[in-house]
Amino acid sequence: MRSRLALLSCIALVLSCEDGPDQVTLPLQGPTPGQGPVPGVFVAGDSKRFGDSAAQDQVGSAKFCAETEESALAQEMVVQPIVPDVSAGSLPLWDAAGGALYADDLLGARAAGKFCNPARTYADAFTWGPTNDVILLFDPETHLVEEVMVTQQYLGAMQGTFTEADGTSVEVVAKPRERLAVGGQELDVYVSRAQALSEPRSWLNPVNVTKLYRMVRQTFFGAAAFPPDFDCVAAQICDVIYTGSNEDTPQDTAVVLRDSGVRIGFTPEGYADFISLAPVRRAPFESAGAIAFGAADAAQMAVGFQSQIRPGCALDLESALTWADFQSRCIASGDERALDRVNYNVDTARDAVSVEFNGMNLDFLRDTQSAPLFADGERPAPSDTLYSLGFTRSLPAAVSEFRPLTLATTYKARLEARLRASVPAPAVGEAPHPFAAFALTVPFTDDTPQRIGQLLTADGTSWLPNVVGEIEALYASLTPEQRALVDAKVSDPVYLIEPFVDAVLFAFTHGESDAPGAVKAFRTTEDGRWSIGFASFRRAGVSYRLVTQYSLNFGAITSVEVSRGDSAVDRLIDGGRAAMTTPYFQASEMLGGALVSLGSNALAVTGFDRQLGTLTLSIAGGTPAELQVSGSSFEDRAGYQRQIRGARYEFVPAHQLNLFGKENLLVAWVREDGTIGRVDDRQFKGALELCPGLPIVYGDDVRQKLLAWEGTVSANQYRDCDLVFNSSANGNVLFDITSIAYRRMFSVIDGRAVTVAVWE
Repeated sequence: MRSRLALLSCIALVLSCEDGPDQVTLPLQGPTPGQGPVPGVFVAGDSKRFGDSAAQDQVGSAKFCAETEESALAQEMVVQPIVPDVSAGSLPLWDAAGGALYADDLLGARAAGKFCNPARTYADAFTWGPTNDVILLFDPETHLVEEVMVTQQYLGAMQGTFTEADGTSVEVVAKPRERLAVGGQELDVYVSRAQALSEPRSWLNPVNVTKLYRMVRQTFFGAAAFPPDFDCVAAQICDVIYTGSNEDTPQDTAVVLRDSGVRIGFTPEGYADFISLAPVRRAPFESAGAIAFGAADAAQMAVGFQSQIRPGCALDLESALTWADFQSRCIASGDERALDRVNYNVDTARDAVSVEFNGMNLDFLRDTQSAPLFADGERPAPSDTLYSLGFTRSLPAAVSEFRPLTLATTYKARLEARLRASVPAPAVGEAPHPFAAFALTVPFTDDTPQRIGQLLTADGTSWLPNVVGEIEALYASLTPEQRALVDAKVSDPVYLIEPFVDAVLFAFTHGESDAPGAVKAFRTTEDGRWSIGFASFRRAGVSYRLVTQYSLNFGAITSVEVSRGDSAVDRLIDGGRAAMTTPYFQASEMLGGALVSLGSNALAVTGFDRQLGTLTLSIAGGTPAELQVSGSSFEDRAGYQRQIRGARYEFVPAHQLNLFGKENLLVAWVREDGTIGRVDDRQFKGALELCPGLPIVYGDDVRQKLLAWEGTVSANQYRDCDLVFNSSANGNVLFDITSIAYRRMFSVIDGRAVTVAVWE
């Protein structure tokens, strides 16, 4: 399952996935080598003599075979060929019928053709081999297989041939711990993106990437020979990923073949660090198309997709299009297998499911007042309606609003304004600071709609990374006195890219993201390699939400999601607000004056379902009067931690209610006396004071706001707030900042506020 923030997270072990930032999954770590655990304190990874700490995750789990058979299995797995969209390490990507595969179904006795005794078991992965030579990644809640990865000790290879224009057959071999070989030539030269085309012996050269792609498509997918001038990188089918900001410095890189589910990670020396295979879920209707976000003067947004492969396949968010409508329009006779291969990812609220194709996600909403909640992995019912459409740059569809000249011009104005604001205004008669005088040159004359991704200049280079490089060079050229005047945030590439994400929000919403009453926010990730923009707005009384993501690894907009309308949970939250002076639920309303606020006794838990992980609510004076929501009961030891001093906490038993709507993401804890004792807002709107006179809004640099406030209050006022937080060497607040006195906490990512919690 997923929450509505699932677009912001994607499980991967090493590098960024396309539709969102990565989350690294690692085993629990034990004490630092050479240091024992603190007596009497449990250390993550400490087995406490209950078993081998290196395998603690699966202590007490069933054993399907003896150690000798387990070792023989691992040795057998690591020599198997790597076959895209089929298997690696002999682990299949699909079940026997060609549909989605449950990871648990692979485990069992060898005599039954199963895989016994994973070396390590995690919440989202099984591994085989002494050094995690073969890794099976799966969704932690549905256990559907998402990826098979092989690492450096793997001995098998992905190899095949492609045909040149003159009929010559060329062999390509990719194997862990070895360099990519094309036509017998090992590719061993690291180069930056700018220099890649000039180095024929680089694995980062688009010509060589295209040769790898041709081999994979012709050998494993039965494709015909490609035209001699075909470039899969320019076509945005293949990606070359640099993991650091300075491409001139040798670094870990990756090559991704989007439509083939292949990902290869390389060391700076060009050795394959891993090879990963993912199921390919492309359906014919999404193989070519066009997307439009309506018009500025239209009554509704009229967001829609028109397939160019299935002419009758027109999708929109305005006509209450049902799952039955989608199938009749887009799934032609012979396409039915595509519906068996896609992933059905049920929302945490269990009132919607995302149907995840290769380049597009279609989300269908259910009226849970008249129909049962979704079970894990369940397909939409015929009457469930489309409310959200998301797509990545893997989707070969031009977007009417993604126009190079328009976007670049809007970005120019917003970036220049940001740079002017980063330096003080000059004194009378004083020359302006170079950053205040900076003028960005827009290199585009064409404004033809294109698919989301990079903005490429006439010579084929990616423009936005060049803009960042230009500003970095300008900063380096400043005198020490000039540099001292510049806001330190200018050195952060995300700070320079954010105005472009803002420009995309503006273009895709036809200006609604800047309209009165709209809410716009930005965030990044712990690694500082993503800029993510959100916009919530209303048109003709209907709520819309847009999320777009820019990846510095790709130098491109990688995904967009737009959704329309609300759910029963949203209506419950909005209907329970005492004062509707703002369009959306405000963080300050958690303190009182709303159905979901501290001390409210309007939500009574009358039952729970452990299998579904839901609670039944009786709502005093609310509409509806009863509702099922995701959550857990205090009878199952649910509750919240109330911070009472420094690192000291007090546990309060309470029902946990996940009130996850399509616009609102609240968590409320109802104590045994029936009152709400804590509320979290996972994507808050408006401002909430951390301390008197210190308001924080979503995306604020908390440390910067705190320092500014500290300079305006007395030492006693600062001390009375009783603040608790950690900070990094660069001054960022780490993880969260709490006022013990006022019982409020802001969680942060890269120093910026992203969630808020209050409690009694």
